[in-house]
Amino acid sequence: MLSKELRDFTLTLLDDDNGISEDAWYRLCDLLQASGEFELLGELSAQIDSCDSRYFISSLSETPDPGTSEILKAWADEKEDYGHLIDIPRSSED
Repeated sequence: MLSKELRDFTLTLLDDDNGISEDAWYRLCDLLQASGEFELLGELSAQIDSCDSRYFISSLSETPDPGTSEILKAWADEKEDYGHLIDIPRSSED
């Protein structure tokens, strides 16, 4: 079950022009995965963007760019046991 407080906190954290560091992003993904917040991870996959190793909610589009999809795909591949639970667009080369 999605915790409203956790969702609100996560979206507030990422809804910033400076975003969070790459290390913080991966730690956040690990925390959400360990907490069973797969719905929130899926929601983030459609909204997150990155630049200069900073991760933030994109204000331009609800569709992730190819770089973001690759970042989330790499994280999910690292978490093989849980990656299949997240709807991450994969390239046709996979």
